[in-house]
Amino acid sequence: MSETARESLASLQVLVIMAKADGILQDEERNALEIAWKQLETPPEGVSIESLLSEECDLDRLLAQITTPQTRESLYEAALAMAKLGGTTPEEQQILDRIQTTFNLDLGEEERLFETAIDALSDETTDDLAATLDPKQREREVRDLILDYAIGISILGFNPIPGLNAVTTLAAYVLVLKMVRSIGAKWGYPKGQDVLAIIGNLFGGLGAFAAGLTTWLAVSLVGMFVPIVGSAANASFLFTVTWAMGQATNRYYASGRQMSAAELKQAFREAKKEGKSVYQENEATIASQQKSSRPQIEALGRQLKSGEISQQDYQEKLRELWRVRGNQGI
Repeated sequence: MSETARESLASLQVLVIMAKADGILQDEERNALEIAWKQLETPPEGVSIESLLSEECDLDRLLAQITTPQTRESLYEAALAMAKLGGTTPEEQQILDRIQTTFNLDLGEEERLFETAIDALSDETTDDLAATLDPKQREREVRDLILDYAIGISILGFNPIPGLNAVTTLAAYVLVLKMVRSIGAKWGYPKGQDVLAIIGNLFGGLGAFAAGLTTWLAVSLVGMFVPIVGSAANASFLFTVTWAMGQATNRYYASGRQMSAAELKQAFREAKKEGKSVYQENEATIASQQKSSRPQIEALGRQLKSGEISQQDYQEKLRELWRVRGNQGI
């Protein structure tokens, strides 16, 4: 096994420890780790994702195997997001402290960026959309809105930026919530009052939903060593989840807000299958748009990190960027 593959495996094992620290391995956390596992360059013989998830690992031994500065920083970011998004437990904080101490990381800037991104979660604004009364027109508009968000967030998935992975993932998280609220606005609910109900029924709460989006971080970390495969898996996952969230939300409102939790979960599962198909149909175009967007996205990342723009500005500028891209051939 190469040195990079060994670091990648050790990093993935650390994320397993973090995912299991609260005593509950969410389905979406398991999915994240399984996706990342499939991208390992050369998985060691006799080790499977099942054994990886079930065995007890020595955190200090694993951290000692990770020596590359970029990998250390990205690993901490991944662990930080997995902890913060679900509400950090004392056990998770202990792991974060050990990573920080072992790697001797200066985290002042990362913590500042992360806290500003967390603040953005309370932003309840939508795209200032008016309700659409004509059913056929509303169906078209909502589909376009979902596609807009799915394309944009998948383009972000192609762009893991060292030092900004956690913050960019939070941007995706906030934007998915904003999409759900905007769909509600198209149905005449301008504040998107049903966000918590929809996400709660689908995932068991915002924390579990957040655990699902940390898939990006797990895949990005391993994808650093398999960049083409990693970025493609990232983009596909984010597109599919965004599409499914949007379609399930739309069906919820179409039912007169009467769907049960079981019915909403079924709608989400069906929409995920559809989302995979839609992504495959547009994969080449999305990849092309990602390539042309990358310089602008990296520039925005540098501006965010330097304090030139706020987290809210960052999100809005990302939206402006992919709104233009989304009208070019998709």
